[in-house]
Amino acid sequence: MLCNGQENSHDVHIEAGFIKSLDFVHLYEDKGAIERDVIASNTHEWLRHLRKTGHTEVLAHYFPSNSPLADWMTAGLIGGGGQWVISTNNGRWSDYWQPKWTLSDDPHDEISKWQVEYGRVIRCNPGKPPHQASIKSCRRSLLQSLSAIYEFSKEKNLPDFQPNFHSALDLLTDKNTIQNHILIKYPMRSNARRLASAAERAWVFGAQDWWNDQYFDDADQTRFEKLSSNLYHDIVNSLIAATNSTGSRWWQVIF
Repeated sequence: MLCNGQENSHDVHIEAGFIKSLDFVHLYEDKGAIERDVIASNTHEWLRHLRKTGHTEVLAHYFPSNSPLADWMTAGLIGGGGQWVISTNNGRWSDYWQPKWTLSDDPHDEISKWQVEYGRVIRCNPGKPPHQASIKSCRRSLLQSLSAIYEFSKEKNLPDFQPNFHSALDLLTDKNTIQNHILIKYPMRSNARRLASAAERAWVFGAQDWWNDQYFDDADQTRFEKLSSNLYHDIVNSLIAATNSTGSRWWQVIF
C-alpha cells in the first residue's frame, strides 16, 4: 500500500486503550552497544517521517518463529505466534520495522497497558519482497481449511467456535455482509475486503479457553493439530495478502 495519501483529520488516540505508548525508533550499533533514536511517537508522525524521506510503499510481512512449539499454539502468548514486520521503501533502500511489546510497570495504571516500539532493524537495498500469495489462492486455501475445521468442530461437539467458522465461511461464499472493522476500512477491493473480514472472523487462536487450549486423544489430537496449523497459516496469508493488496491506489489512515 502507498503512504502518499492524505491523513485523516482525527489523531490516533492509542493511549485510550491498552497501549500506553507507541514509538518508532532507529536502532543502530555504537561502540558495541545498541542505541535507539526515536523518530516518531505515534502513527501519524511516523507517516509524515516516511513521506519526508521519500518512502512511498508500506508492506506487511509475516515470518514464522523458530520456537519448538507451532505458531498457532503460541499465538495467545506474549511474543508468540510468529513475527509480524513492516517494510517501507523509497526506491533507494528498504527499511524493515520489527515490533516489541513490553508491559508497563507503572503502578498508577488502572489496567495493564503496553509500551509498543517499532524498531528499524534492517536497512538494505530494495530487492524482491518476500513471496506473497494472491487473493484468489488465499481465498481458496482459507475456504478449504475452514470447511475442514468446521466439520471437526461439529464432529467433536465444540459449539463455542462453530459461529466463528460458519460466519467466516459465509463471508467467503458471499452469504454474509462484510463488517466494517478497522482493518478493512483501508481502500481494498471488494474481494480483498471480504477475505480480510473472513480471516478476522476465523481467528480463534488465543490463550486460556480458546481454540488452541484443547486436547484430544491419539489420532484426534494429530488431526486437530494439522487442521489448526493449516487454518492459522491460511489466516495469516490472507491478512497479509489483503493488507498489501491496495497496490498503487492512495490510502489514508482511518481509526
